[in-house]
Amino acid sequence: MLNRYLLANSSKLCLRPNYALRRLYSTPKIQHNQSIVDLLRKYKEDEENRNGGNVFKIHAFVRAIQSISRLDKAIQCGNEILELRGVGPGIIKRIDDYLQEASEEAGEINLDLRKSRALTFLKSVPGIGPAKAKKLVDAGCLGPDDLRSGRFSAFLNAKQNVQYKYMGLDYLAVQRQEAEDVLNFCRDSLGPSYEVVLVGEFRRGASSSEKIELMVSHPDFVHLPLPNGTSRYLSAIPKSKAGPKPYQRKNTKMDAKQENFLHERVIPLLHQRGLMVQDTRQSKSVWQGIARLPGSPAGWESSRERVEAIRLIQGQYRAMTVHMVPQKSRGASLIHLTGDDAFIEDINWRAEQLGLHFNNFGLWKVLSNSNEVTVAEALENPESLTHGYWSLVNSTTEAEIFEELGMDFVVPEKRNFEFLSDRPQRRRKTALV
Repeated sequence: MLNRYLLANSSKLCLRPNYALRRLYSTPKIQHNQSIVDLLRKYKEDEENRNGGNVFKIHAFVRAIQSISRLDKAIQCGNEILELRGVGPGIIKRIDDYLQEASEEAGEINLDLRKSRALTFLKSVPGIGPAKAKKLVDAGCLGPDDLRSGRFSAFLNAKQNVQYKYMGLDYLAVQRQEAEDVLNFCRDSLGPSYEVVLVGEFRRGASSSEKIELMVSHPDFVHLPLPNGTSRYLSAIPKSKAGPKPYQRKNTKMDAKQENFLHERVIPLLHQRGLMVQDTRQSKSVWQGIARLPGSPAGWESSRERVEAIRLIQGQYRAMTVHMVPQKSRGASLIHLTGDDAFIEDINWRAEQLGLHFNNFGLWKVLSNSNEVTVAEALENPESLTHGYWSLVNSTTEAEIFEELGMDFVVPEKRNFEFLSDRPQRRRKTALV
Protein backbone atom coordinates (compact mmCIF):
# COMPACT_ATOMS: atom_id res chain seq x y z
CA MET A 1 0.00 0.00 0.00
CA LEU A 2 2.76 2.41 0.96
CA ASN A 3 4.76 1.56 -2.15
CA ARG A 4 1.76 2.25 -4.40
CA TYR A 5 1.26 5.61 -2.64
CA LEU A 6 4.89 6.60 -3.14
CA LEU A 7 4.80 5.67 -6.82
CA ALA A 8 1.57 7.56 -7.38
CA ASN A 9 2.89 10.68 -5.68
CA SER A 10 6.53 10.50 -6.77
CA SER A 11 6.11 13.49 -9.07
CA LYS A 12 4.90 15.57 -6.16
CA LEU A 13 7.59 14.39 -3.76
CA CYS A 14 10.43 15.19 -6.13
CA LEU A 15 9.36 18.81 -6.13
CA ARG A 16 10.38 19.13 -2.48
CA PRO A 17 14.01 17.94 -2.26
CA ASN A 18 15.21 20.88 -0.15
CA TYR A 19 12.22 21.30 2.05
CA ALA A 20 14.17 22.33 5.13
CA LEU A 21 16.05 25.10 3.32
CA ARG A 22 12.93 26.26 1.48
CA ARG A 23 11.08 26.45 4.77
CA LEU A 24 13.91 28.52 6.31
CA TYR A 25 13.95 31.09 3.50
CA SER A 26 10.22 31.19 2.88
CA THR A 27 8.40 34.10 4.43
CA PRO A 28 7.98 33.14 8.09
CA LYS A 29 5.58 34.75 10.46
CA ILE A 30 8.01 37.09 12.19
CA GLN A 31 6.24 39.59 14.39
CA HIS A 32 9.10 41.50 16.00
CA ASN A 33 12.42 41.38 14.13
CA GLN A 34 11.55 41.21 10.44
CA SER A 35 13.76 44.20 9.57
CA ILE A 36 16.79 42.62 11.27
CA VAL A 37 16.20 39.28 9.53
CA ASP A 38 15.91 41.11 6.20
CA LEU A 39 19.18 42.91 6.96
CA LEU A 40 21.00 39.66 7.66
CA ARG A 41 19.55 38.04 4.54
CA LYS A 42 20.92 40.91 2.51
CA TYR A 43 24.39 40.45 4.08
CA LYS A 44 24.17 36.72 3.31
CA GLU A 45 23.20 37.31 -0.31
CA ASP A 46 25.95 39.88 -0.75
CA GLU A 47 28.49 37.37 0.56
CA GLU A 48 27.14 34.65 -1.76
CA ASN A 49 27.39 36.95 -4.77
CA ARG A 50 30.86 38.18 -3.88
CA ASN A 51 33.73 36.63 -5.81
CA GLY A 52 35.38 34.18 -3.41
CA GLY A 53 32.68 34.54 -0.77
CA ASN A 54 33.40 33.10 2.67
CA VAL A 55 31.31 29.93 3.14
CA PHE A 56 31.73 30.07 6.92
CA LYS A 57 30.39 33.60 7.04
CA ILE A 58 27.41 32.54 4.91
CA HIS A 59 26.65 29.66 7.29
CA ALA A 60 26.92 32.08 10.23
CA PHE A 61 24.30 34.34 8.67
CA VAL A 62 22.04 31.31 8.07
CA ARG A 63 22.24 30.23 11.71
CA ALA A 64 21.69 33.76 12.98
CA ILE A 65 18.64 34.24 10.75
CA GLN A 66 17.16 30.99 11.99
CA SER A 67 17.73 31.86 15.65
CA ILE A 68 16.45 35.43 15.43
CA SER A 69 13.37 34.33 13.48
CA ARG A 70 12.27 32.28 16.48
CA LEU A 71 12.40 35.12 19.00
CA ASP A 72 9.09 36.21 20.47
CA LYS A 73 10.18 39.74 21.41
CA ALA A 74 11.77 42.68 19.65
CA ILE A 75 15.57 43.05 19.88
CA GLN A 76 16.56 46.32 21.55
CA CYS A 77 20.33 45.80 21.35
CA GLY A 78 22.75 43.15 20.19
CA ASN A 79 23.82 42.34 23.72
CA GLU A 80 20.43 40.73 24.34
CA ILE A 81 21.12 37.90 21.90
CA LEU A 82 24.64 36.95 22.95
CA GLU A 83 23.49 33.47 23.95
CA LEU A 84 21.66 32.70 20.70
CA ARG A 85 23.08 29.95 18.50
CA GLY A 86 25.05 31.31 15.57
CA VAL A 87 25.23 34.88 16.86
CA GLY A 88 28.81 36.15 17.27
CA PRO A 89 30.49 39.53 17.82
CA GLY A 90 30.45 40.41 14.11
CA ILE A 91 26.69 39.92 13.74
CA ILE A 92 26.01 41.71 17.02
CA LYS A 93 27.96 44.71 15.76
CA ARG A 94 25.98 44.76 12.50
CA ILE A 95 22.71 44.64 14.42
CA ASP A 96 23.81 47.37 16.83
CA ASP A 97 24.90 49.61 13.94
CA TYR A 98 21.54 49.11 12.27
CA LEU A 99 19.56 49.80 15.45
CA GLN A 100 21.68 52.84 16.23
CA GLU A 101 21.05 54.29 12.79
CA ALA A 102 17.33 53.64 13.12
CA SER A 103 17.16 55.29 16.54
CA GLU A 104 19.08 58.34 15.32
CA GLU A 105 16.67 58.73 12.40
CA ALA A 106 13.78 58.57 14.84
CA GLY A 107 15.45 61.09 17.15
CA GLU A 108 15.63 58.63 20.02
CA ILE A 109 18.47 57.70 22.40
CA ASN A 110 18.60 54.01 23.31
CA LEU A 111 20.92 53.61 26.32
CA ASP A 112 20.84 49.81 26.18
CA LEU A 113 21.91 49.95 22.56
CA ARG A 114 24.80 52.31 23.36
CA LYS A 115 25.93 49.99 26.15
CA SER A 116 25.80 47.01 23.82
CA ARG A 117 27.89 48.81 21.22
CA ALA A 118 30.35 49.92 23.89
CA LEU A 119 30.67 46.38 25.23
CA THR A 120 31.44 45.02 21.76
CA PHE A 121 34.00 47.76 21.18
CA LEU A 122 35.75 47.43 24.55
CA LYS A 123 36.16 43.67 24.20
CA SER A 124 38.03 44.30 20.95
CA VAL A 125 40.58 46.62 22.62
CA PRO A 126 43.91 44.83 23.35
CA GLY A 127 44.27 44.08 27.04
CA ILE A 128 40.57 44.37 27.92
CA GLY A 129 38.65 41.15 28.41
CA PRO A 130 34.89 40.53 28.79
CA ALA A 131 34.86 41.02 32.60
CA LYS A 132 36.72 44.33 32.53
CA ALA A 133 34.68 45.53 29.54
CA LYS A 134 31.45 44.93 31.49
CA LYS A 135 32.80 46.84 34.52
CA LEU A 136 33.74 49.77 32.31
CA VAL A 137 30.32 49.87 30.63
CA ASP A 138 28.51 49.64 33.97
CA ALA A 139 30.61 52.58 35.16
CA GLY A 140 29.53 54.66 32.16
CA CYS A 141 32.36 54.15 29.65
CA LEU A 142 30.45 54.07 26.35
CA GLY A 143 33.09 54.62 23.70
CA PRO A 144 36.72 55.30 22.77
CA ASP A 145 36.52 58.95 23.79
CA ASP A 146 35.39 57.96 27.28
CA LEU A 147 38.21 55.41 27.56
CA ARG A 148 40.85 57.95 26.52
CA SER A 149 39.46 60.69 28.75
CA GLY A 150 41.15 59.37 31.87
CA ARG A 151 37.90 59.25 33.86
CA PHE A 152 38.06 55.45 33.97
CA SER A 153 41.77 55.06 34.69
CA ALA A 154 40.95 53.36 38.01
CA PHE A 155 39.59 50.38 36.06
CA LEU A 156 42.84 49.99 34.08
CA ASN A 157 46.34 49.06 35.16
CA ALA A 158 49.26 51.46 34.79
CA LYS A 159 50.47 49.85 31.56
CA GLN A 160 47.05 50.12 29.90
CA ASN A 161 46.61 53.76 30.92
CA VAL A 162 49.97 54.73 29.43
CA GLN A 163 49.53 52.69 26.25
CA TYR A 164 46.04 54.03 25.51
CA LYS A 165 47.20 57.58 26.14
CA TYR A 166 50.11 57.53 23.71
CA MET A 167 49.51 54.60 21.37
CA GLY A 168 45.74 54.71 21.02
CA LEU A 169 43.43 51.73 21.34
CA ASP A 170 44.74 49.62 18.46
CA TYR A 171 47.64 47.19 18.54
CA LEU A 172 50.60 48.79 16.76
CA ALA A 173 53.37 46.42 15.72
CA VAL A 174 56.92 47.76 15.58
CA GLN A 175 58.54 47.53 12.16
CA ARG A 176 62.23 46.63 11.81
CA GLN A 177 63.18 50.04 10.42
CA GLU A 178 61.52 51.74 13.39
CA ALA A 179 63.46 49.54 15.81
CA GLU A 180 66.76 50.22 14.01
CA ASP A 181 66.06 53.98 14.11
CA VAL A 182 65.60 53.74 17.89
CA LEU A 183 68.81 51.70 18.16
CA ASN A 184 70.79 54.35 16.28
CA PHE A 185 69.24 57.13 18.34
CA CYS A 186 70.20 55.38 21.61
CA ARG A 187 73.78 54.80 20.45
CA ASP A 188 74.09 58.46 19.49
CA SER A 189 72.56 59.64 22.78
CA LEU A 190 74.53 57.39 25.14
CA GLY A 191 77.91 57.66 23.44
CA PRO A 192 80.64 55.16 22.48
CA SER A 193 81.26 53.90 26.04
CA TYR A 194 77.90 52.10 25.96
CA GLU A 195 77.21 48.97 23.94
CA VAL A 196 73.60 48.89 22.69
CA VAL A 197 72.26 45.80 20.91
CA LEU A 198 68.85 45.12 19.37
CA VAL A 199 67.60 41.82 20.82
CA GLY A 200 64.36 39.83 20.97
CA GLU A 201 62.50 38.87 17.81
CA PHE A 202 64.39 41.39 15.70
CA ARG A 203 67.73 39.71 16.45
CA ARG A 204 66.13 36.46 15.24
CA GLY A 205 65.45 38.17 11.92
CA ALA A 206 61.79 39.16 12.36
CA SER A 207 60.43 42.01 10.22
CA SER A 208 58.10 43.20 12.98
CA SER A 209 57.50 42.69 16.69
CA GLU A 210 55.19 43.82 19.46
CA LYS A 211 57.96 45.89 21.10
CA ILE A 212 61.48 47.28 20.74
CA GLU A 213 63.91 45.37 22.97
CA LEU A 214 67.45 46.65 23.65
CA MET A 215 70.37 45.27 25.65
CA VAL A 216 72.71 47.90 27.14
CA SER A 217 76.09 47.37 28.84
CA HIS A 218 78.84 49.67 30.16
CA PRO A 219 82.35 49.01 31.56
CA ASP A 220 81.39 50.62 34.89
CA PHE A 221 78.36 48.38 35.38
CA VAL A 222 79.61 45.15 36.95
CA HIS A 223 76.78 44.26 39.34
CA LEU A 224 76.20 40.52 38.95
CA PRO A 225 73.14 39.08 40.75
CA LEU A 226 73.41 35.45 41.82
CA PRO A 227 70.87 32.83 40.76
CA ASN A 228 68.90 32.88 44.01
CA GLY A 229 69.49 36.51 44.94
CA THR A 230 71.83 35.71 47.84
CA SER A 231 75.27 37.04 48.58
CA ARG A 232 78.13 35.35 46.78
CA TYR A 233 78.73 32.89 49.63
CA LEU A 234 75.75 30.60 50.03
CA SER A 235 76.28 29.36 53.58
CA ALA A 236 74.29 30.93 56.38
CA ILE A 237 75.77 31.83 59.77
CA PRO A 238 75.64 28.65 61.89
CA LYS A 239 73.33 28.71 64.87
CA SER A 240 75.92 26.92 67.02
CA LYS A 241 78.86 28.89 68.37
CA ALA A 242 81.33 26.15 67.48
CA GLY A 243 83.48 26.60 64.42
CA PRO A 244 84.35 29.69 62.38
CA LYS A 245 81.59 31.74 60.82
CA PRO A 246 81.65 31.77 57.03
CA TYR A 247 82.35 35.07 55.36
CA GLN A 248 79.35 37.09 54.19
CA ARG A 249 79.91 40.28 52.26
CA LYS A 250 77.71 43.23 53.20
CA ASN A 251 76.13 45.60 50.71
CA THR A 252 78.00 48.90 50.26
CA LYS A 253 77.17 52.29 48.77
CA MET A 254 78.92 51.14 45.62
CA ASP A 255 76.49 48.23 45.40
CA ALA A 256 73.56 50.65 45.61
CA LYS A 257 75.02 52.77 42.81
CA GLN A 258 75.52 49.67 40.69
CA GLU A 259 71.95 48.51 41.23
CA ASN A 260 70.59 51.94 40.23
CA PHE A 261 72.92 52.36 37.22
CA LEU A 262 70.12 51.93 34.67
CA HIS A 263 67.66 54.30 36.34
CA GLU A 264 70.16 56.96 37.39
CA ARG A 265 72.41 57.16 34.34
CA VAL A 266 70.81 55.57 31.28
CA ILE A 267 67.07 56.24 31.43
CA PRO A 268 67.34 59.92 32.56
CA LEU A 269 69.62 60.69 29.62
CA LEU A 270 67.21 59.12 27.14
CA HIS A 271 64.36 61.05 28.80
CA GLN A 272 66.26 64.30 28.27
CA ARG A 273 66.76 63.45 24.60
CA GLY A 274 63.00 63.00 24.19
CA LEU A 275 63.01 59.27 23.50
CA MET A 276 61.63 57.72 26.68
CA VAL A 277 58.11 58.87 27.47
CA GLN A 278 56.80 57.00 30.49
CA ASP A 279 57.52 53.70 32.19
CA THR A 280 54.92 50.98 32.71
CA ARG A 281 57.09 48.61 34.74
CA GLN A 282 60.64 48.54 36.01
CA SER A 283 63.11 46.57 38.08
CA LYS A 284 66.74 47.12 39.01
CA SER A 285 68.03 46.05 35.60
CA VAL A 286 64.96 46.38 33.34
CA TRP A 287 62.92 49.36 32.13
CA GLN A 288 59.61 48.87 30.29
CA GLY A 289 57.50 51.66 28.89
CA ILE A 290 56.62 53.83 25.92
CA ALA A 291 59.11 55.50 23.57
CA ARG A 292 58.57 58.13 20.89
CA LEU A 293 59.93 57.05 17.52
CA PRO A 294 62.81 59.34 16.43
CA GLY A 295 62.63 58.64 12.71
CA SER A 296 65.71 58.42 10.50
CA PRO A 297 68.90 60.26 11.61
CA ALA A 298 68.49 62.84 8.85
CA GLY A 299 65.18 63.96 10.36
CA TRP A 300 66.05 63.95 14.06
CA GLU A 301 64.56 66.87 15.95
CA SER A 302 66.34 68.70 18.74
CA SER A 303 65.87 67.43 22.29
CA ARG A 304 63.74 70.45 23.12
CA GLU A 305 61.45 69.86 20.14
CA ARG A 306 61.06 66.20 20.99
CA VAL A 307 60.22 66.87 24.65
CA GLU A 308 57.63 69.44 23.63
CA ALA A 309 56.11 67.01 21.11
CA ILE A 310 55.76 64.42 23.87
CA ARG A 311 53.99 66.98 26.06
CA LEU A 312 51.52 67.57 23.24
CA ILE A 313 51.31 63.81 22.46
CA GLN A 314 52.51 64.35 18.91
CA GLY A 315 54.37 61.77 16.85
CA GLN A 316 54.41 57.98 16.88
CA TYR A 317 54.84 55.89 20.01
CA ARG A 318 55.76 52.24 20.56
CA ALA A 319 56.34 49.82 23.44
CA MET A 320 59.98 49.44 24.46
CA THR A 321 62.09 47.41 26.93
CA VAL A 322 65.69 48.12 27.99
CA HIS A 323 67.86 45.51 29.76
CA MET A 324 70.97 46.65 31.64
CA VAL A 325 73.56 43.87 31.52
CA PRO A 326 76.99 43.53 33.22
CA GLN A 327 79.76 42.87 30.75
CA LYS A 328 80.64 39.53 32.34
CA SER A 329 77.11 38.40 31.49
CA ARG A 330 77.14 39.64 27.91
CA GLY A 331 77.13 36.20 26.27
CA ALA A 332 74.45 34.70 28.53
CA SER A 333 72.25 37.77 28.18
CA LEU A 334 72.49 37.76 24.40
CA ILE A 335 71.41 34.10 24.33
CA HIS A 336 68.63 34.64 26.87
CA LEU A 337 67.26 37.79 25.20
CA THR A 338 67.46 36.38 21.67
CA GLY A 339 66.10 32.83 21.89
CA ASP A 340 62.40 32.06 22.14
CA ASP A 341 60.94 30.12 25.10
CA ALA A 342 61.54 26.70 23.53
CA PHE A 343 65.18 27.48 22.77
CA ILE A 344 65.88 28.78 26.29
CA GLU A 345 64.16 25.72 27.76
CA ASP A 346 66.50 23.54 25.73
CA ILE A 347 69.55 25.49 26.96
CA ASN A 348 68.35 25.15 30.58
CA TRP A 349 67.95 21.39 30.17
CA ARG A 350 71.43 20.97 28.69
CA ALA A 351 72.93 22.93 31.59
CA GLU A 352 71.07 20.78 34.12
CA GLN A 353 72.44 17.60 32.57
CA LEU A 354 75.95 18.92 33.19
CA GLY A 355 75.23 19.95 36.78
CA LEU A 356 75.12 23.64 35.83
CA HIS A 357 72.54 26.43 36.00
CA PHE A 358 71.85 28.87 33.15
CA ASN A 359 70.08 32.22 33.47
CA ASN A 360 70.23 35.64 31.83
CA PHE A 361 73.33 36.58 33.85
CA GLY A 362 75.52 33.57 33.18
CA LEU A 363 76.28 29.90 33.30
CA TRP A 364 76.81 28.88 36.93
CA LYS A 365 78.13 26.01 38.99
CA VAL A 366 78.25 25.37 42.74
CA LEU A 367 81.62 24.94 44.43
CA SER A 368 81.31 23.25 47.81
CA ASN A 369 83.12 20.97 50.20
CA SER A 370 80.01 18.78 50.11
CA ASN A 371 79.55 16.95 46.83
CA GLU A 372 76.05 15.88 47.84
CA VAL A 373 74.47 19.31 47.27
CA THR A 374 73.14 19.82 43.75
CA VAL A 375 72.54 23.06 41.88
CA ALA A 376 68.78 22.53 42.25
CA GLU A 377 69.11 22.21 46.03
CA ALA A 378 71.31 25.29 46.23
CA LEU A 379 68.73 27.26 44.24
CA GLU A 380 65.84 26.13 46.43
CA ASN A 381 67.61 26.35 49.77
CA PRO A 382 70.81 28.47 50.03
CA GLU A 383 71.41 27.16 53.55
CA SER A 384 71.86 23.64 52.21
CA LEU A 385 75.59 24.38 51.78
CA THR A 386 77.73 24.41 54.88
CA HIS A 387 80.57 26.05 52.97
CA GLY A 388 80.27 26.90 49.33
CA TYR A 389 79.49 29.52 46.74
CA TRP A 390 78.26 30.14 43.22
CA SER A 391 80.97 30.25 40.58
CA LEU A 392 80.47 31.86 37.16
CA VAL A 393 81.55 29.69 34.25
CA ASN A 394 82.92 31.53 31.22
CA SER A 395 79.93 33.53 29.99
CA THR A 396 81.39 36.61 28.33
CA THR A 397 80.63 35.44 24.78
CA GLU A 398 77.88 33.30 23.31
CA ALA A 399 80.47 30.98 21.77
CA GLU A 400 81.95 30.21 25.20
CA ILE A 401 78.55 29.17 26.58
CA PHE A 402 77.71 26.96 23.60
CA GLU A 403 81.13 25.33 23.93
CA GLU A 404 80.65 24.71 27.68
CA LEU A 405 77.31 23.03 26.89
CA GLY A 406 78.87 20.85 24.20
CA MET A 407 76.97 22.54 21.37
CA ASP A 408 77.89 23.95 18.01
CA PHE A 409 77.33 27.69 17.70
CA VAL A 410 73.70 28.49 16.80
CA VAL A 411 73.20 31.66 14.77
CA PRO A 412 70.58 34.08 16.19
CA GLU A 413 68.14 33.47 13.32
CA LYS A 414 67.86 29.79 14.28
CA ARG A 415 67.27 30.20 18.01
CA ASN A 416 63.62 29.22 17.98
CA PHE A 417 61.30 26.24 18.21
CA GLU A 418 61.43 25.46 14.48
CA PHE A 419 65.06 24.35 14.83
CA LEU A 420 64.42 22.06 17.80
CA SER A 421 63.66 18.37 17.42
CA ASP A 422 60.72 16.61 19.05
CA ARG A 423 61.18 15.45 22.63
CA PRO A 424 62.04 11.75 22.65
CA GLN A 425 60.82 11.34 26.22
CA ARG A 426 58.25 13.12 28.34
CA ARG A 427 60.72 14.22 30.98
CA ARG A 428 63.45 15.13 28.56
CA LYS A 429 63.51 18.63 27.15
CA THR A 430 63.82 19.30 23.44
CA ALA A 431 67.27 18.86 21.94
CA LEU A 432 68.78 20.93 19.18
CA VAL A 433 68.96 19.43 15.72
